Amino acid sequence: MNTALEVARLFALEGEPVDAKPYGCGHINDTYCVCCRREGKPQRRYILQRVNRHVFKDVPALMDNMIHVTAFLREAVIKSGGDPDRECLQLVPTKDGALYLQDEEGQYWRCF
Repeated sequence: MNTALEVARLFALEGEPVDAKPYGCGHINDTYCVCCRREGKPQRRYILQRVNRHVFKDVPALMDNMIHVTAFLREAVIKSGGDPDRECLQLVPTKDGALYLQDEEGQYWRCF
């Protein structure tokens, strides 16, 4: 079974993931706060989620929709003169460049 910290290390995070703790009290997905150590800089935090594939029967379609919606919103923020890095949800790619992954157990993961 993959731990959240092991999965976090598969994403292209800024810094080295050193901790992943359950975050919040959601009842659909499993959510973790991942802390990354960065040389000479403050820690960086990310949200990592294991998507509930029993609730979301077609996770690739769900993620495709999320990718399109966040790209659309990012462009809207840019056009309005805003700061998309602060005003828009951003999916963090895996080290292979994908915006989500499926582990060997069939679990789907995404990172923000």
